Amino acid sequence: MTREGLAARERVRAARLASLRDVIAYWPDADRNTFAGLLDRFHTDLDPFLY
Repeated sequence: MTREGLAARERVRAARLASLRDVIAYWPDADRNTFAGLLDRFHTDLDPFLY
């Protein structure tokens, strides 16, 4: 990937994370922790389907 491509990917990633932070900013800690655990599981379980 080119430097420009990497930079573009990082800008998109940063924008997505900012939106996610805004969405969950007012969730109780327990809900954010549950979501983080489920999101981690989702990514782990998704890997075999991508490679």
